[in-house]
Amino acid sequence: MEHQIAERRIDQMLSRIDAAGAKRHTLAPELTHLIRELQVAGALVPQKLRKLERVLHDEAVEDEMDNLPI
Repeated sequence: MEHQIAERRIDQMLSRIDAAGAKRHTLAPELTHLIRELQVAGALVPQKLRKLERVLHDEAVEDEMDNLPI
């Protein structure tokens, strides 16, 4: 994957995550998919993306737990 294309896709994903607010965790699967695509293409995956991926997955789990019936 060309470096400029990868950077643009990362920036677009980060913008979407920022715009999603409290529901940003719903974009976790898309972020994971983007990270895998970057890895397959041999592109460097920024550490901030890997950290954000973990955070979003944690938020998704918390949201699921919050919605469980008592």
